Amino acid sequence: MTKQPNNLTDKPQITGTIWVNADEIAARFRVSRNTIWRWARSPENEFPDPVRLTPRVTRWRLADIEQFEQIRSEALAA
Repeated sequence: MTKQPNNLTDKPQITGTIWVNADEIAARFRVSRNTIWRWARSPENEFPDPVRLTPRVTRWRLADIEQFEQIRSEALAA
């Protein structure tokens, strides 16, 4: 039996990339899943683009999400 991941840093990795889904990102930002998809479709928000891994699986790179957080926090601090 394989160990189930219990947080964002304990996610399965493919070639060193940690992938997260919309539900995990929504929990991280304390918003709804629909808000995450709205941000992804909005060009002025500069939210990272999702990556389609298979026809039915879409994920974001955790590194892209963390970079987005960093840029937003720096912009708000300025």
